[in-house]
Amino acid sequence: MAGALDEAALESTTFGDNFSEVMNGASIALQPLGELLYELASEHMGDLKEGTADLSDYIRENLPEWKEKFQDFAETAAVKISEVIDKAKEFAGAIRDNWPQIRDTAIRVGAAFIILRGALLALQVVNTVAAAFRTFRAVLLAVRGTQIGLNLAMMANPIGLIIGLIAD
Repeated sequence: MAGALDEAALESTTFGDNFSEVMNGASIALQPLGELLYELASEHMGDLKEGTADLSDYIRENLPEWKEKFQDFAETAAVKISEVIDKAKEFAGAIRDNWPQIRDTAIRVGAAFIILRGALLALQVVNTVAAAFRTFRAVLLAVRGTQIGLNLAMMANPIGLIIGLIAD
């Protein structure tokens, strides 16, 4: 009974169950590394505090310059984005202003493609019919050759000469 319950439990596990099991395994496997890093960090905590204080001072000292550079970048980006939007509006306006010509041209180009497709299809039909006629001609030539061979065989047969003499 216990075997059946274990099997049913295995079959009913979800992706979430499996993922949790993998994550727990990974956590257990990484625990020694975490402990080692904690020891190293504890040994050098003074250095880390000093380093973070230096980093904080460096950020405070340079923040006004970074802010100015970021503002310059943002202003330049805003100008460029505005220029792109203006060009897009001009392009949309040109399409709107010339829409009748664009539409007529698009219709003509589309019609030309449809006509070209029809012409290519007609050409394919003509080629198919021409191939059929070439095949028919080859068959007729083969039949003609066979008929000539039959005629030669009939002329070479002496019975044909005897029948011909009797018929005269």
